[in-house]
Amino acid sequence: MDPDRNLRGGDPAVGSLSRVFLMKFAILSDVHGNDIALRNCLDYCSREGVDKIIFLGDAIGYLPDPNNVLNILKRKSAEFLIGNHEAMLLGYLKIEHQKDLSYQLQNIKNKISKGNLKYLTGKVPYLLMKAKRKNVLCVHGSPWDPLTGYIYPDFRMSAFNRLPFDVIFQGHTHYPFIKKSGKITIVNVGSCGLPRDQGDLSSFALYDTDDDSPTVIRVPFNVQDVIDRYGDDISSDVARCLLRTPKQKPFGRIMEGLME
Repeated sequence: MDPDRNLRGGDPAVGSLSRVFLMKFAILSDVHGNDIALRNCLDYCSREGVDKIIFLGDAIGYLPDPNNVLNILKRKSAEFLIGNHEAMLLGYLKIEHQKDLSYQLQNIKNKISKGNLKYLTGKVPYLLMKAKRKNVLCVHGSPWDPLTGYIYPDFRMSAFNRLPFDVIFQGHTHYPFIKKSGKITIVNVGSCGLPRDQGDLSSFALYDTDDDSPTVIRVPFNVQDVIDRYGDDISSDVARCLLRTPKQKPFGRIMEGLME
């Protein structure tokens, strides 16, 4: 399979990334170097008896250490998709200088281990699954633009109706939601490491193929620990995002009392 062809977008059904599963999944995205938040989410998944981790991309970027989160996801044997940040690191997408003041990708290039760089090479931004007769798409961005497409809660969901899927999981926006359009369930799993509604409340999805009912889970993490660890090595924009408080109740099932 030619990874460059898939990274340019187009029809996500083209290719050979297809699996058949009957199990309980956790679908995570957009950790962005925040291993503190990732560990909290994975601890919760272990207690819930999750069988498989699917990661929708953007393990890196914003926070300056790429190796901790990649090593954790490798140890968990996560099904790993790349996001736009990995694509920029690998040279599939251009890094804009002004945005990289926040992204930190040039800095990350100098820090990532050779083993982790090799691990990322050749991976693609989508996965097709057959789960108990359901056609499931997992994608970083959108079905039409797997790397950089944004699907926010106010998107016109009827556009999904022509697609040959029953459930679609996506990330990239850092805003979680679950919507129905026709027969299709559309789930944005939000961000594990840098949520944009409430900064200290990781977001991901659980999906049990036995009952076919995805749920967005919110797990708190200690933002001050993240800020204290990285200090001036993160941009003021990232610090503000971590400290953000919502104007309304965040979407998802909030798991109280889990933060160490």
